[in-house]
Amino acid sequence: MWRPIDLLLTDVVLPEMSGRDLAEWLAAQRPGLLVIYMLGYTDDAIVHPGRLEPGTAFLQKPFAPDVLLWRVREVLGPGGTENGGQRA
Repeated sequence: MWRPIDLLLTDVVLPEMSGRDLAEWLAAQRPGLLVIYMLGYTDDAIVHPGRLEPGTAFLQKPFAPDVLLWRVREVLGPGGTENGGQRA
C-alpha cells in the first residue's frame, strides 16, 4: 500500500539517474511532491542547465542534523514552496 510522500530528500548525483530525474519521475506519480537536494559541490558547479534551477531547495554536504531539520521544517512549513521548497 502506498503512503503519502510529502518530501523527497535526494542527492543531485546518483548512480543510475540524476536526483532531478528521480524527482520528476516520482512527481509524475505523486503530484505536489516537495524536493530538497543534497549537494557535495559548490553552487556554481550545479546551478546550470541539466542540473538544478536557481532557487532550488538544497543542503550543502556535509551538514549537521539540526541543519537538516531546519531545512525540512522550512520547506514543509506554511507556504511550502514560498519557503524555499521546490515542487518537482
